[in-house]
Amino acid sequence: MGLLTSLVPWNSQAKMLAKNKINLNEISYNSAMGLIKQVTDMGVLLTEVF
Repeated sequence: MGLLTSLVPWNSQAKMLAKNKINLNEISYNSAMGLIKQVTDMGVLLTEVF
């Protein structure tokens, strides 16, 4: 099983400077939730996430 997500600086910077700004915490949260969704969609039962 392999999962990959990337948080590249230029993408994060563009989101923070866009007309509808997104802060770095929200970018990080959305990335983490995306990974969690991918794992649970694969049928993995998660009990804890740190």
